[in-house]
Amino acid sequence: MLHEALKYKAALNRFARENFMDSPLDEDWAKAEVLHGFLQEFNEATKAFSTDRHPTAHFFLKMVLAIRLVLLDEAWNSNELLNAQ
Repeated sequence: MLHEALKYKAALNRFARENFMDSPLDEDWAKAEVLHGFLQEFNEATKAFSTDRHPTAHFFLKMVLAIRLVLLDEAWNSNELLNAQ
C-alpha cells in the first residue's frame, strides 16, 4: 500500500486539495518513504518464502541473514520513526 501511495503522491495530494481535504504533509510523506524502505526488505523475503511452485528452502539462510542485516543496520536503529514508542 505504501508503495502505491508513494507512486501516486502528487495525484493523492491534488485529489485532497480539489476535494477540500487535508493532504499529507511533506513530513508525512518522508515518514512513509522511510517506512517503505524498511518494510521492502521484509516484503522481498516474504515473497521468496511464499511461493508454492518451486522449492524455497535454499533461500532460507540468505533471506534470514538479509533480514538480520536490516535489523542490525545502524541507519534503521537510529531512525526516530522506527524507534518511536
